[in-house]
Amino acid sequence: MNKKILLSVLIACATAAGANAQQTTSAQPAGKELNKEITLEKDFVPVEKKVTKKATLPKVKKITPPAKTNLDYSDTPVDITMPNTIPTMMPYGYRTAHNFSDKRGYLEVGGGMQANFDGSAGYRFLDSDNSQAGIWVQHNSTWAGKNNSTLIPDDKMRTKQLFNDNRAGLYFNQHLKAGTLKLDAGVHFDSFNYYGAHKMDDLTNYYDADKKQALLEFGVNGAWDGKLKISDNDLYYRANASFNHAGYDMVPEFYAPDAKGAKENVVQFGIGGDYEFEFGTVTLDLKGDYVNFKGAQNYDAGPLPVDHNEFVFTVAPRYKWENDVFRAQAGFDLVLGDIFNNVAGATGNEGKFHIAPVVKLDVDIVDGAAIFVDLKGGNTINSLSHMASLDRYSTPLGMSTNTWRPIDGEAGFKFGPFAGFSAKLFAGYGMAKGQLVRVSEFTTFQSDLYAANTYQGYKMRGVKFGGEINYKYRSLVDVAASLTYAPGNDDLTSEWLNGYSLGLDGARMVADANVKVTPIRQLAVELGMNYRGQRRFIENDKYVDLNNAFNLHAGATWRFDKTLAVWVKTNNLLNRKYDVMPGQGAQLLNVMGGVSLVF
Repeated sequence: MNKKILLSVLIACATAAGANAQQTTSAQPAGKELNKEITLEKDFVPVEKKVTKKATLPKVKKITPPAKTNLDYSDTPVDITMPNTIPTMMPYGYRTAHNFSDKRGYLEVGGGMQANFDGSAGYRFLDSDNSQAGIWVQHNSTWAGKNNSTLIPDDKMRTKQLFNDNRAGLYFNQHLKAGTLKLDAGVHFDSFNYYGAHKMDDLTNYYDADKKQALLEFGVNGAWDGKLKISDNDLYYRANASFNHAGYDMVPEFYAPDAKGAKENVVQFGIGGDYEFEFGTVTLDLKGDYVNFKGAQNYDAGPLPVDHNEFVFTVAPRYKWENDVFRAQAGFDLVLGDIFNNVAGATGNEGKFHIAPVVKLDVDIVDGAAIFVDLKGGNTINSLSHMASLDRYSTPLGMSTNTWRPIDGEAGFKFGPFAGFSAKLFAGYGMAKGQLVRVSEFTTFQSDLYAANTYQGYKMRGVKFGGEINYKYRSLVDVAASLTYAPGNDDLTSEWLNGYSLGLDGARMVADANVKVTPIRQLAVELGMNYRGQRRFIENDKYVDLNNAFNLHAGATWRFDKTLAVWVKTNNLLNRKYDVMPGQGAQLLNVMGGVSLVF
């Protein structure tokens, strides 16, 4: 009896405990059931699926890179970049380059051997989505540049190079509903001496390096870009106008005694537009250039005043069309005006009507490979300002002739990108009237023999061959290299000189290479080289060889954070002696370092 009672009590307790547990479980919120038992019904039958291997690989969709956009001056990370190169290492890049920073404010200063100094600063005091305004300054100088030219026969004739190059500017951009207004103004002041000397054919020339030359430039620019709707299609239109003054302070006596430095005023204006419709884009640009030049020429017989006015008008229509594998542009430049002035080595009267074709074509053969044609021509106004940007030691006396290219083009193959690798092979042909060539003409002043260096215009035509390679591995490695060869001969008796111009130093082979490695975010290391070979210039009515220019350079930058970085750069690591221009030797091994600040 007692056993039956005890059994009944145990069954009742077990039933009550089960009911209480069920109520507790139901009261818990969803997702809190840590131990839940799942019971399968008896009629559940698991189905086994076998994985079969397909005979073909899945197709890979080609990723289209995003369109390039303008940098927004906000919190964009600062790229690690090298500062301006050490002065006078190669025949080009004399003028201090204006490189904007991506930040609202920036400051960069550096100095090094042979009293080389570099600096730049800028601040955008108005910075909003629709309005930007700022100021910038730049400086580049050397105060004790050693002249190591191999063409100087006597060390007593060597003079140190001195120059002090400065630029400053203001800019204002206003974005409106109807378009964008851009205004800027700038000034450029370059003070330097005429250093250098060389001996050719038992004749010695040298400059009076004690006298300082000064070049002053200032100008203003304005532009407007807008957009309209015509027949449901977009019309992008633009207009611009600019004024620039350039003038030299004096003329060395060996050029022309009692002559004054040349002065020049250039006015440019243009209007144009792009109209997009179903079958492509039609573009039309109209441009006018007015040049007023005051200087002198004919230094052998004394200064002959020159007051030259020139107006050139250019009409440039284009038609563009493209699809998935084909991109084409066709048009021409029609230039009206006397572009060949009879001053300082012009090619003579070539008429007032000039036309040059413009054709661009890219056709994809297969993914990652394309053929291309790039045919262009046109007019280059070799203004005082333009010539000073190429060679600060170009003559301050006379006006250089303009350069007209009836045809200048290249064709070839493009490959890539394949896993970061891309390449280009090309062959080209060009014709030019008024092609500038370095000419050294001797003149006597006060019983001393001097060489007045000018750039005279010649008719020239020739071919070129070359290639480029690029490789980029993530943000760690960036490699770029290029090579161009333009064969020719030294015959000056024919109407057309044989050769394709690769620069004012007459180089026939040009090569550049650069490797940048960023092993960690804070550190960037660069190694590169620049080569200009088979150079020559004209002296006494014949070509004279000029030694090869070769610069092996390296540098490194360490960034502490997004604000502060330090850098070091070396040039001419092999300590090579070569001339930038005849008698003007490049600096030997030198080191420069500095600090960069952005805010």
